[in-house]
Amino acid sequence: MDELAVLEAMMAQQRLRGYPSTPESDLLALPRMVDIYLACSQKLGRLPTQERFLGEVVAACPELPEIGVRARASRTYPALVRQQHFAIALRTRTKLEGVHWIPELDYRGVDLLVLHRGLALGVALSLRTENAARWQGVKRTRHPQLGGLVMLELNLDPENAQTRRVGPFWVHPLTDVWQVENALERDWQAA
Repeated sequence: MDELAVLEAMMAQQRLRGYPSTPESDLLALPRMVDIYLACSQKLGRLPTQERFLGEVVAACPELPEIGVRARASRTYPALVRQQHFAIALRTRTKLEGVHWIPELDYRGVDLLVLHRGLALGVALSLRTENAARWQGVKRTRHPQLGGLVMLELNLDPENAQTRRVGPFWVHPLTDVWQVENALERDWQAA
């Protein structure tokens, strides 16, 4: 099995648990969850389970109320898995030269940095839901946007027929993967 198929097999076995959200849990100053997720993935050498990820986040902020931390981290986890899935799809289903998930850029609105033929493209991934739109607004106020980088926003619509699920996770269709590749090819040909 290739890397994407392995990840999808692990995703299909997952079960997600939701925790009740409160206005207080939405305001908690949590540790950098992208860093925690990537470190956990690297340490395990595979996709961490939701419970393993939540445990790592809770351990990183013992002074905060655990139920609030779990509520926020449990909503973040599917987005991080979806982002990992998209990064691997870009690496394995295109001829792009570089796909990078850089936490510092992630916190500034660039989920993935894609390099090809001397060009760079920032990719912002999101779900097309009310809650996701609200959180995008919150994130924009917390972290300044990165200027000077061409961005491509891909909003996954759960209602779209091309959208598919792998286990409990919504994932971007291959048409979104190819949209990234095509955007860079167009920019390269125009340069």
